[in-house]
Amino acid sequence: MKLPGFIKGNKLGKKSLSTAVAILVILVVLIANVALTAFVWNNDLFLDLTETKVVSGIRYKTFGLYTMREAMTDILDDIDAEIGITFCAEPDYLMASEQTRVVYLMALEMERKYDNITVDYVNVEDNPTAVQKYKRNSAVEISPSHVVITHEDDFRLYPITTFWTYTTEDKIYGYNGEYKMAMAILSLTAVERPSVCFTVGHPERSRDLRFL
Repeated sequence: MKLPGFIKGNKLGKKSLSTAVAILVILVVLIANVALTAFVWNNDLFLDLTETKVVSGIRYKTFGLYTMREAMTDILDDIDAEIGITFCAEPDYLMASEQTRVVYLMALEMERKYDNITVDYVNVEDNPTAVQKYKRNSAVEISPSHVVITHEDDFRLYPITTFWTYTTEDKIYGYNGEYKMAMAILSLTAVERPSVCFTVGHPERSRDLRFL
């Protein structure tokens, strides 16, 4: 049985209308998603599920999650020495740049996983004397973008750029922060420090000291 022409046209019209409505809804959803993403990004309204860090009574959010590679954890698992990682700026400064942010989050993840690793902060602009002990000589200048890795009375001082690799045009090529951090920790903990002892109060002759 053939349907009258006006019925066929009515059905085709409804189908076209449904398709148009579906396309319109998809477009509205996409536009809303883009607009919402831009709003959240511009206003830092991220849902942060990571642990926060309290510094001087102020709670800072890390806005991210860093996962260390297995090769890095294998190295840190074998180190029980006390390691300190001191950033020369506060978290607000560290989070403002991708270069400092990634290194900062890596350090926080190390501190979270290992009890013998501690992350600390020094504002070198407000308190420059706090980092004097990390200067090998008077020509060394320590800026907010420096990181100090310490063990006992020894240390390694690196600028943030050390943790990245660059192209010949000085553009960031990749992140090698775990390798640099691991090498610094290994160099601080694996080297045996020689000691010299002198005895006093006995009849030693002065020329005997030359053999010590």
